Amino acid sequence: FGEGFTPAPLLARAQVNHDSQLLTFGLPAASVRASWPRHSSRPPLTRACHGPCRMQGDVPSFADDLENLPVLLKEMTTYLHMAISRFAWMRAPMIAAVNGVAAGAGLSMVACTDLAIAVEGASFTSAYTKIGLSPDGSSTYYLPRIIGTRRAAELYMTNRVLNAQEALDWGLINKIVPAADLLSEAEKLANQLADSATEAMGAVKEMLLTSTTDSLESQMERETRNIARLGGTADGREGIDAFLNKRKPAFTGS
Repeated sequence: FGEGFTPAPLLARAQVNHDSQLLTFGLPAASVRASWPRHSSRPPLTRACHGPCRMQGDVPSFADDLENLPVLLKEMTTYLHMAISRFAWMRAPMIAAVNGVAAGAGLSMVACTDLAIAVEGASFTSAYTKIGLSPDGSSTYYLPRIIGTRRAAELYMTNRVLNAQEALDWGLINKIVPAADLLSEAEKLANQLADSATEAMGAVKEMLLTSTTDSLESQMERETRNIARLGGTADGREGIDAFLNKRKPAFTGS
């Protein structure tokens, strides 16, 4: 789990690599901190990946104890899925900055974030069926919604490797940047989001997450409740006043 979770004035950063133990236990710890109310309006920035990134653990390590592999996989995915669920339901947007190969659950981690940028040399692949396993890490939920069922099936069944431009064209990532600018661009985006109306961001996250499972009427009811609630917040009043007076709003997250 690289450098771990480091709260900063404007964002929380989690650097991801292929260390299975740190990923198994470090990512859930980061998700708890990031979703805690004190931090939950600040965008977490997840750097994935440096070198091949298989979030649930290195494949060679699986061979060390094949007899207990089912138990190991169940344990790893339990912690991983707990973290992803917390990231999904917290108010703050989550940004992926991809510097390398996002494979296996590394691909899942990119898919579950709200925004993603990548370096020109980044690549993306599922790789699960290549070793006789099925996907985890929420990718079967997010990928069909992001790139469509046909393309998701292609990634899973053929283990196609997408380069950064293909990932951008498919809608898997939002932007490609030079390698030297990756972290600065990601932090610039995170700071932009942190300075915005964070309560409104949280409402957007919630409604995007429920939009494919709720009925039209249920989703419109969510819209009604959220916009009405936000209209009574300090940020809602500030945004309207700033718009009318043609000035930049000074949001406070309240």
